Amino acid sequence: MKPTALLIGLLLAIGLPGQVEEPKTRAGKARALNEQGVEDYKGGEYQKAVSLFEQARQLDPKNATIGRNLARALHGRAVGKLKANELQPATRDLERALSLDTSEPLFSVVLADVWQRRDQNRRARTVLEKALKRHPDSSHVFEALGRLEYREEFLTRALECLDTAARLDPERAKDYAKFHAKVRREAKVEKSFFKDVKGHFTVKYDDRSFSAVGTAVLDLLDKTYNRLASDFRRWPRKPLTVVLYTRGDYDSATGAHKWTGGLFDGKIRLPVRNYRRAAREIERTLAHELCHWFVREMADVRCPLWLNEGVAQLQEGKKPGGVTRRLITAARGGDRYKKFAALPKSWAGIKDRNTVSLYYAQALHFTDFLVRRYGWSGVSDLLRALKPGVSFKKAFRSAFRWSLADAEEEWLRTLR
Repeated sequence: MKPTALLIGLLLAIGLPGQVEEPKTRAGKARALNEQGVEDYKGGEYQKAVSLFEQARQLDPKNATIGRNLARALHGRAVGKLKANELQPATRDLERALSLDTSEPLFSVVLADVWQRRDQNRRARTVLEKALKRHPDSSHVFEALGRLEYREEFLTRALECLDTAARLDPERAKDYAKFHAKVRREAKVEKSFFKDVKGHFTVKYDDRSFSAVGTAVLDLLDKTYNRLASDFRRWPRKPLTVVLYTRGDYDSATGAHKWTGGLFDGKIRLPVRNYRRAAREIERTLAHELCHWFVREMADVRCPLWLNEGVAQLQEGKKPGGVTRRLITAARGGDRYKKFAALPKSWAGIKDRNTVSLYYAQALHFTDFLVRRYGWSGVSDLLRALKPGVSFKKAFRSAFRWSLADAEEEWLRTLR
């Protein structure tokens, strides 16, 4: 979440005639420190601003303006820590900001976001419910509560919160319009769905007679999770939902291309009906989408799409073959081949199925090349190296001790 430009007021207190020298000196120093803190805050120097406001507050502890300024600087510093995935320090800064000033709803919104990232949804809800009592007309708080309701599978309540947020601030609603529309679609399709829970997995479906399939999918999730956790050396415990749709409901709820056999967008979505006939295909698709979940847990959105799809294809059991090899070779001969560094960040908008097939083939072959050379532990090291602020090229060299470009050239030579 980006820090919001918050108004910081300057200290107005000045020494009054007749005061003794010590209070006047302390007030003057506090005012000077506050003014410098304001300048540092405006320049994005939140650490310096926090230090200056803290010094000013020691000199003039009862001055409410200094307290509010310190709260805003703590908020700015917390957002920076959040970007660096330093969740505990961000939590401390935001809780302190709230203790100093409860008039700004964004402090609560960001704190709730941090608690959710720490898998503490109950604490996030408590923060937002308290904020709603203080700020019953805040579109920011209603939006944040709507996102939390969605995360916890209360789609109707999520939609109500988002509708309220949009009504309170129609102009700002443009910022989350796509998410709002997504929740509206899902709430319409899934309003009468049932759900089963096993551990941190939830499976949802639209017909109680379909519960046996839900149980089978939960068992598959458990088995596949253990295999992936072993390969990636990671055991994520965040809640994950799998939604089982008819093909028509899947298309309506996701808006995905007709050629997709599943989707991961924070939840795994599968068009499934005849489980017995399609069990093997469902198992492969589930492994593919669950792998995307692991990648997100390890590298968030910093993992390039080709690598994400490459590891997912391997984990579902696909093997590079002659057909895909010839597809890549023909693309190189016809200048349709794109190097990995130049591949699109998203393939969702590509309507040409042949182009998408080529990208998937490249991803599968090259990722297989990396796994055969470095093992799954090497790929895991690459994902772990993708920390905030670290480029993929730098992470690749750190994990494999050579550049992406050199590795790609070596792989291409193996295809000849």
